[in-house]
Amino acid sequence: MKLAPLSLFPESALSHSLAAGSFDADGLYCEVAVLRFTGRYRDGSRGNPDADYMGVVAAAALARATPDVLVLDLRALDYRWGNSILGVFVDVAEADREYPVGLVLATSPRCRPALATLLGLDPRAEPGPEDLLQDGLEAALTRARGLALARARAIG
Repeated sequence: MKLAPLSLFPESALSHSLAAGSFDADGLYCEVAVLRFTGRYRDGSRGNPDADYMGVVAAAALARATPDVLVLDLRALDYRWGNSILGVFVDVAEADREYPVGLVLATSPRCRPALATLLGLDPRAEPGPEDLLQDGLEAALTRARGLALARARAIG
């Protein structure tokens, strides 16, 4: 068997940062992590390495922070099209099959129209308070708090 070098982080011009916080509500402890991606996600299949990078980083973030909810802060991500990014969302949702980790996307005009279209949503519609896509970080954190509390209640 011949071994080939493998980079832990696939080649991508994207960058990331991770922050986490916690809160108590109704006697339950909840954790939320915010994983921010910045840069230009390449179009179409050329973006596959960017999605791979995001997936590896998201998996590491879930292992490091162990949150009830992961907010993907995509406000500084230039994203126009490419469906491999869906795999990142699925991987987060399936990280804990018994008590799924919540997912919220903090968006901006740099990525929201394309993400909405990819997810089968009307890109012109205003997001509701319970939607996956949220305009801005504060709205995403508000949604994340609700999801975190629901997960904490489910776990007990």
